[in-house]
Order: sequence, then structure tokens, then C-alpha cells
Amino acid sequence: MVDLPFTGGFYNSKATPLSSQICVNWYVNVNEAGALNQENLFGSAGIELVDAGQPLESNRGSHEMAGVPFFVNGNTLYRIVRTVDEANIETLTVESLGTIEGTGRVSMADNGLQLCIVVPGGKAYIFDGTLNEIADPDFNGPAETVVFVDGYFVFNKTNSNVIFHSELRDGTNYNALDFGEAESDPDNIVALHVDRNTLYAIGTETIEPFQNVGGTAFVFAPIRGGVISKGLRSRFLVYDNSYGFIFIGKGEEETLAVWWFNGGNVTKISTVPVDELLGQATQEQLEEGFSFYHSIDGAQFWGLTVGNTTLIYDSLASSIAGRKIWHERSSRVEGLDIQWRASTIVSAYNRLFVGDLFDGRIGVLKSGVRREYGSVIIRKCSTQPFDGGPYRVSELEPRMVSGSGTYELDPLLGMSYSDNGGRTFSEMTFRGLGKAGDYKRRTIWRRLGRVPKQRVLMFQFSEDSDPSFLKLEAKTA
Repeated sequence: MVDLPFTGGFYNSKATPLSSQICVNWYVNVNEAGALNQENLFGSAGIELVDAGQPLESNRGSHEMAGVPFFVNGNTLYRIVRTVDEANIETLTVESLGTIEGTGRVSMADNGLQLCIVVPGGKAYIFDGTLNEIADPDFNGPAETVVFVDGYFVFNKTNSNVIFHSELRDGTNYNALDFGEAESDPDNIVALHVDRNTLYAIGTETIEPFQNVGGTAFVFAPIRGGVISKGLRSRFLVYDNSYGFIFIGKGEEETLAVWWFNGGNVTKISTVPVDELLGQATQEQLEEGFSFYHSIDGAQFWGLTVGNTTLIYDSLASSIAGRKIWHERSSRVEGLDIQWRASTIVSAYNRLFVGDLFDGRIGVLKSGVRREYGSVIIRKCSTQPFDGGPYRVSELEPRMVSGSGTYELDPLLGMSYSDNGGRTFSEMTFRGLGKAGDYKRRTIWRRLGRVPKQRVLMFQFSEDSDPSFLKLEAKTA
């Protein structure tokens, strides 16, 4: 029996005979103690609906303030209200708060009492119990993004290198003199970001750090010697993780890549196939792209959606394995497998709330749920090409969780193969994993015959049962 590698994650090279590995709606788990296999695949979480009312318009942004999740869907600001009755029964309802103009994604920040919402290139709003447009004539807009740091809402002015801020602890009041510039390079600021209480002005070519130095006018000053020669591609392609922030950008004379900024150091975390995918994206797809971060079941996921593709970087698994591990997320919408439907993810009420990219439903991302709003998740993975060989394979046995179906349902695992580097695959054949309680069921394909050394195997699982993929073995001669 030979162990076959199936946990490479997403590594689909443009030279397909070299590597045509995919990993869709499964993610790589690296075991830190003794186990059946050092690495295996776990199923990505599903999404359950929060509010069963009328469908909302597509999600433009979300944010948590004082433990309460807020969403901008279509032209409306919503919040999710949690109530518990005398019988300790919890209810979550979606409450409308007012109108936000525009159609594109929004930038959001809060000071604990006020929620600020910026429509890039358009209006800015404050919600403090009521929703109102920022009307102070000294507001130096229009702005692109907003962050909160050291008691101030801080904005970057559209199509410029200008930064300006509110009065202390008040997002409704402004002073016309409270502005400064990112002067290290003549590039425009794409977005602002805060990490470890340091303000970063991220431009098209450079990242410049600022610190609060006080004073009676603009209170932030650049940190000399802290400029980093990398720029951001799009305002929503940057996001926090536990140890800094991750962004899509490039330096001078470089192609686009994914970078991890951590305490002054910038590390490339994208693989060559991820870089190739970014290089194939159109300017419009990049400008409309976005990123997100969430942690669930101990895994730490940073994701990006560009065009019809959503890729996820697993920082914890990558750290343990000592290599860059990516996987893909996908949703089936109207019969098509396209980008993942999660537009934004926000943590509140001990849950991960999800704004929807397509129809604006608000859901909860939940471990152990194998559906997205009732639709079964389709999971796919493929192996590296057989090395050595050719072989004669008498048995192929994927190890999954047997007996996890129902008393009526025998979950099916599909398998197909390619002998041309993953360009085309054979018709899929299926084997059962066992109905409920059938724990001794083995899932085996027999008499596969002569297998050429470049054969790639693909597996597909789309059942409402445990999707954990534990091991893959072949009996060869």
C-alpha cells in the first residue's frame, strides 16, 4: 500500500502536467500530534440563514460596534438585534436603520458610540442612534476609507495623498486645518489601515506609517525611516489578521502578489499559481475585488475574491507545515460554480455573521453545517501526478468517515482521473461511505489497471454528511 499525496491545497500551475492540484471547499488540516495521517482535509463551514424575512439587496459592508453587528445592504443600514425571552429562548432579528446612498462597497469604523460609514468618492455618515450624513462644512471629503485610531476618525481624501481627521471622540465635528499629507512618494493614498495603534497610509507604490504626536491641528506625523516600497492595488484588498495585515499589491517593476505585513516586515505569502491568477485578472476585477478574515475551529483564514474566484490562505496550517497553503471556496448559484457568496464576515454574539454577495441574505458561518442556505456544498480535490511508475493499481482506497450518513442515505464519493495533466477528466464513478452506523464500510475502487506516471485523481463530495478526508492509499505493483 502506498500513501498518495492529496493535501497540497490549491496549486494549479499553468504547466498542468507539473501540477494541477485543486482544493475546493475543503481545507488542509495539519495534525500537531500523532494521527492516522499527518495531514488531512476538513470541510469548510456552511451558512445558515439569520432572518427569514424578505431577501435584502446585496451586501456592501459590515462592522461590529459594541458587540452588535451592522450591515450595509443595498441602500440600507441594518443591525442584528439579539433578544432573550423569559424562557431563555434567543431570537435574532434584522432591523432597518436608514439610507446609505451609492452602490459600491463601503468603508466602516467606530469609536464605541458612533459608527462611521464612508461611500468611497461619495457621502459619509454617522450612526449614533440615528443615521445622518456628516454635514460639517469643514469635512474635507469626499473620502475613500475611514479608520479609527487614538480617539479620532481618520480619512483619506479621494484621488490625493491627503489625510484628515475628526475632532477627538466626535465623528460629526471637523476642523479645516486638521489635515496632512503622505509625502514620502507622490503616489495617491488608496486606503488607510491601523495595526497595533499605528496608522498606515497605503498608496499605489508605498506604505507610510504615522503616529499620534499631539498638537492643536493635524495630530499625526510620519514615522521617519518606516516607509515600505510596496503599494496596494485596490482599497478593499487589504485586511487584518492576528499578526498584522495582508494585502494585494506590488513594488516598483513587480507583478501583483499577496503580502503579509507584520511589524515592519513584508513577506510574500502567495504562490506562483496565485500570482498567475492575479496577473490574469482585469483592472475592473481587481478594483471590485475584496478580502476578509475569520478564524473557525482553530484555523485562521484570510481570503480574497477577484472576479469569479475566491482563494483562502490558511496562516496557521502554513506555519505548522512550513509551506504556503491555499484552498479555494466556491458557491453554486443558479447551477454555476462561481466565487464564494460571502461578501463580508463579522464576529458578534459569539457567531460569525456573513453578508451575501448575490442576494444580500444575512447568515451565520457555522462549523458542522454542510449547506449554504439549504444548498449542499460541492467539494473537490485533486492529487499530485503519480511519480515514478507506470504502476498497476489493484486497489484505491480513500479513507473518509464511514457510517456518517442517515438510515436512508448512503453518502457517495466520486472519483475521476486525468492522464493529460488535468486538462480533461474521465467520467466520474461513485462509491458509498455507508449509511448511519455502518462504521466498517470501506470505500474502494478496484482493478484500475495500468496507471501512467502523470495520472491525476480528482475526488468530489456533495453530501450532507461528514466530509472529512483522512487518507488516500493505493495498492500498486
